[in-house]
Amino acid sequence: MTNAILSMDRINKVFGFGELALHVLKDVSLEVREGEFVSIMGPSGSGKSTLMNIIGTLDRPTAGGYFLQGEAVHALSEKRLAELRNEAIGFVFQHFFLLPRSNALANVELPLIYGGKGRAERQEIARQALDRVGLSAKYRAMPNQLSGGEKQRVAIARAISTKPRFILADEPTGALDTATSAQIMRLFRDLNGDGTTVIMITHEQEIAEWADRIVRIRDGRIESDEPVAKREAKEVAG
Repeated sequence: MTNAILSMDRINKVFGFGELALHVLKDVSLEVREGEFVSIMGPSGSGKSTLMNIIGTLDRPTAGGYFLQGEAVHALSEKRLAELRNEAIGFVFQHFFLLPRSNALANVELPLIYGGKGRAERQEIARQALDRVGLSAKYRAMPNQLSGGEKQRVAIARAISTKPRFILADEPTGALDTATSAQIMRLFRDLNGDGTTVIMITHEQEIAEWADRIVRIRDGRIESDEPVAKREAKEVAG
C-alpha cells in the first residue's frame, strides 16, 4: 500500500514463558494508509486488545516489526515512544477517562500541556477542538454535568487537539446507547471526511460497518481484511 501511516510485519506477542506461554498474536501483518477509516473487529479473546496496545505503542511485540511514520517502533527507547505517542496518536476510550475535577476545556488541554504549548495557545486549540465536536456551549462544564455522548465528544476533542496522525478508538460506543452511538459514529465519519485517519477497535458488527474497511482477527491471526460494502446506504438509513 502507498502512503502507509503504519505498517506491521509479522507481529507476534507472547505472554509468559515455557509451558505457561500464551501466544496472543501470531504473525499479524497490517498496513493503514493516510485518510483511511479502519475497524479491527474480533470476539473476546481474539487478540484485538493486544493488537490495539501495540498499535498505540502501549506495549511492544515479542517479535516482528512495527513502523509508524517511518520509525521502527519496536526498537525505540521509552522516552521516544512517549514522544511519538503524544505526537502521532489521539486516543479515544470506551470509558472516556476525563479528569473529574477539570472542566471540558481543561480536559482537552491536557495533551497540549505534555506537548509544551503555552496556556493561551492551549486554550485556543482546545476551544477549536470542542467547537469541532459540537460542544461550543460546554467549555466550562464539568464531566458530571455532561451526558455520556457529550463526555465522549470531549474525549474526541482531546484526541484531535494535537492534530495526530491517526485516532485510535477502543470500543468508543461501548458505554453509549444506540442513538448516541450513531451520533458518535457520524462524528468519526465527519472527521475522517476531513482527512483524519481513524483506527477503531470493536466487537460490534454494526459499529464496525461505519468504517471503510474491516480487519477481522480471531485466535491471534488476521482472518480477513475487506472493504465495507454499502456503507453509503447505511449512513442514509441511519
